[in-house]
Amino acid sequence: VNHALAKNKMEWGLYLIQTGLGDGEQKFQEGAEEMHEIALNRGYSGGYRYSVHTYVRMWLSYARVTRTVLPGRVCDRCAALLEVLLGRPLDNMLTALIKSFIAYCENNGREEASKGLRSVYKKPERDHVEDSAYDID
Repeated sequence: VNHALAKNKMEWGLYLIQTGLGDGEQKFQEGAEEMHEIALNRGYSGGYRYSVHTYVRMWLSYARVTRTVLPGRVCDRCAALLEVLLGRPLDNMLTALIKSFIAYCENNGREEASKGLRSVYKKPERDHVEDSAYDID
């Protein structure tokens, strides 16, 4: 439930930013902080991959919507969360997300943040999942 609430704040924030109807920046930031806390909370460790996937994907969406380069702190946080996943079996969705994040970093002067993720290109995917496997509302 906490994951869904945080994700909804992030999505709502992006919607408000896109439409200019309210303080979307604050709403997105609140949801992002909540999602980051969920990812780090050992009590939610069973959902780590889902929280990280949502956190990173939403920040990449934020960068696209706002047409801004993500702050170094955000890229470092995303990279640190993704690096933990490299020690676990990956599925196609996580592999794609990590590669997207690496490409984002390379295209936006944040190569240093993604340096520790490059081993994803040598790591086999263990499972294939559908997009809906990571949609938690």
